[in-house]
Amino acid sequence: MLQTWINSSTLPTVALSALTAVVTYLIARHNNKKELMITDRQQISQENQQIRQELRLEMDKLREELHVWRNRCMDLETIVQEWRDKYTTLVVERQQLEYRVKELETELKTYMQGRVV
Repeated sequence: MLQTWINSSTLPTVALSALTAVVTYLIARHNNKKELMITDRQQISQENQQIRQELRLEMDKLREELHVWRNRCMDLETIVQEWRDKYTTLVVERQQLEYRVKELETELKTYMQGRVV
């Protein structure tokens, strides 16, 4: 019976069908893996784009903050320079007043010596 089955025309048809089924399965499996890889790559690409966008937003935010701090620093430097100028003016004024006080003390001593005599 096996011999008749082998000799019959159904064996090549069955073998061809089995071979076709195996090849179709392998191709489908390969295409499925390929689609999964493409989907994975697309997802990774989208995630990368999202991360880049978030990084850009964060960098813009930090640039704005840096700009604010830089302006604040320049304002403070201006204020410090104004105070230095005022301090210098006051030091000069104090020295002039000390000199004037010494002059007045000298005049007072001279006047007092003239009255004592």
